Amino acid sequence: MKKQTYLSILMALLLLVLAACGGADVVEDAADAVADTAGEAAEAVEEAVEEAMEEGEEMAEEAMDAMDGLGGKDVVIAIENAYPPFSMIDANGDAIGYDYDIFREICGRLNCNPVFQETSWDAIVAIMGGDSDFAGFDIGADGITITAERAEHVDFTRPYIALSQQLLVRAGEDRFANADELGANADLLVGSQPGTTNYDLSVDIVGEDRIVAYDQFALAVAALIQGDVDAVTIDNVAGIGYVGQNPDSVMLIEEPLTAEELGFILPKGSDMTAMVNDALDAMEADGTLDALFAKWFLTEEEAADEAMDDEMMAAIPDLGGAELVIAIENAYPPFSLINSDGDAVGYDYDIFNEMCVRMNCTPVFQETSWDAIVAIMGGDSDFAGFDIGADGITITAERAENVDFTRPYIALSQQLLVRADEDRFDNADGLAADAGLLVGSQPGTTNYDLSVDIVGEDRIVAYDQFALAVAALIQGDVDAVTIDNVAGIGYVGQNPDAIKLLAEPLTAEELGFILPKDSELTAGVNATLDEMEADGTLDALFQEWFITDDAEAGAAIPDLGGAELVIAIENAYPPFSLINSDGDAVGYDYDIFNEMCVRMNCTPVFQETSWDAIVAIMGGDSDFAGFDIGADGITITAERAENVDFTRPYIALSQQLLVRADEDRFNNADELGADADLLVGSQPGTTNYDLSVDIVGEDRIVAYDQFALAVAALIQGDVDAVTIDNVAGIGYVGQNPDAIRLLEEPLTAEELGFILPKDSELTSGVNAALDAMEADGTLDALFQLWFVTDEE
Repeated sequence: MKKQTYLSILMALLLLVLAACGGADVVEDAADAVADTAGEAAEAVEEAVEEAMEEGEEMAEEAMDAMDGLGGKDVVIAIENAYPPFSMIDANGDAIGYDYDIFREICGRLNCNPVFQETSWDAIVAIMGGDSDFAGFDIGADGITITAERAEHVDFTRPYIALSQQLLVRAGEDRFANADELGANADLLVGSQPGTTNYDLSVDIVGEDRIVAYDQFALAVAALIQGDVDAVTIDNVAGIGYVGQNPDSVMLIEEPLTAEELGFILPKGSDMTAMVNDALDAMEADGTLDALFAKWFLTEEEAADEAMDDEMMAAIPDLGGAELVIAIENAYPPFSLINSDGDAVGYDYDIFNEMCVRMNCTPVFQETSWDAIVAIMGGDSDFAGFDIGADGITITAERAENVDFTRPYIALSQQLLVRADEDRFDNADGLAADAGLLVGSQPGTTNYDLSVDIVGEDRIVAYDQFALAVAALIQGDVDAVTIDNVAGIGYVGQNPDAIKLLAEPLTAEELGFILPKDSELTAGVNATLDEMEADGTLDALFQEWFITDDAEAGAAIPDLGGAELVIAIENAYPPFSLINSDGDAVGYDYDIFNEMCVRMNCTPVFQETSWDAIVAIMGGDSDFAGFDIGADGITITAERAENVDFTRPYIALSQQLLVRADEDRFNNADELGADADLLVGSQPGTTNYDLSVDIVGEDRIVAYDQFALAVAALIQGDVDAVTIDNVAGIGYVGQNPDAIRLLEEPLTAEELGFILPKDSELTSGVNAALDAMEADGTLDALFQLWFVTDEE
């Protein structure tokens, strides 16, 4: 094809020249001559083309030789590994990211060996500021914005990506929608990393005083998820990476804040700068940069998928919904405990519930004694009846001879738990020196072994459970308990006025779960824990169970001097509030406030109020005129908390379906929703009503001013179900045991609190009173009174 083209062109040019010189005759003669010599011309053109191609190949080879100038040498690249998706450590502990892929490709073209050296952002900033040099590495990569100021001290490559800065916020954020609204609300904080252009932009938006500085962006994002800050200014592509890792927790506000370009940095005047630029140019020309961008940034889904190493993803097993039986003691808060509602909860429970979502299994928690777990770890028993053991188990080489340990899921120290007024000793040496002092502990634990080291076997009082040792401490039967620090925090949280932890740590150790030796599950559980660590789940659960609010923890129960405390209450939501057969107003909330006022020295005055009035207050359409606090089985939600103060939760519950006793047309919400003829009764403005809409839609809901009317309509056959809080449902079933029942399957889980005016001075005092009532068992006793039947 090329030979024919060149011949045609040659012929055309020759004819044009001859025509210009001698007219048509000459052209005709020339045409004959061309025809006679066509073969010769073709051969000449072919030779010319071949020479040109050979020359092109030589030029290409010369270009390749130029690009081969590094001769296989190491190129040391400084990188922080804390800025996904540019650079990060994945759940397998491998360093990956966009910058990694780019430099591997560059070195493939430049014939070099990329050596990635983890370096702090501060070190990179010092170089760009002229306060340090490139000692130890050749080039810096970390999502670095090209600025004229930085370019005074370093060489920048050509831009390899253009991006914008955006605001990363919690999912569902509705207090602000852009930077101006964020800046206007003086209560909102921004998390950022000093020395970045994101930090500088944060200062422009909210000022230095409203910025919380973090050493890494990952820490700023974790703080955002936990609620410590309200926004993070971030490069859009890095933001996509974090959203991909935490899709239910964070989102990006669409409006861009700035537009900028990123490059790599090299020493000023470096010979390598032009070579790296040539490689980047070639990668752009042949589509490699586009392909890598698509891999890491194109969509949130792709970013999330690629942020996870394929091998790690394959390692997380799909157990096909099978049961995973977990041995647990339920006596070691906050790892595992029975709460005041009688539910088994804790850090280990939440971890396994989340783990089974990822592994497609059904967690079955089997209460097991610590002695049984110790026997397994000692080789005196096996795992008969369960698959894995969880109970705040310290990883030791001795135990690992008989069981498989997972990777550590938490690191902790041991401390001394003592009575709140302890003044005879303040450390282990002081405890050991007084021969009259005793230590309570649980045999078979590392805490027990440590107790022996401190005071000797003769001064230890053994208890089957740590809860009994702590109770003995409170009662004065022993003088200290050696305990893991986080478990100690749990016990102090339950008994803040009775016990405390001495500050000095005794040991440092790591905890894991146990499985049968060489279990095929171990690697899968480890991969799942890796993923949960990488996406921030482990950290979020740790914050939930082990980090207390110091302000709230230190709050004191106020003395109100006998003043009246006016409480708004509906009297139509048993067993929280109701009018009994004698015409008296009674209920769980009544008993709680009667007890609370004994402790706060106040006089409770209960004022009957409609639910609509309470809803209006929580919606910001009214105020607390005429009363001080609202009580009526109120679910705590972020939307309501914008307009009122909520107390700490005083009860946790679920929503369930209340149906007639003989109901056989449906057994769960899906079946209810599928039958278009069935109606649901509910009270507008409640979370129960919102849930009803989700199940059957607005058109199939019959609204009632009170739940009592909805329940009456159910009994009469006017509606077919009522969505209701489980404990309130228990109350109605107790009143009408032959007429209605609760379907077992829970619909949601939520917590209830009392409401006060925004920023009320009373909130912390009410919380302190509730804390004390939980610690001394009063809340549990009232729960038993109102919600637990004789059979239960």
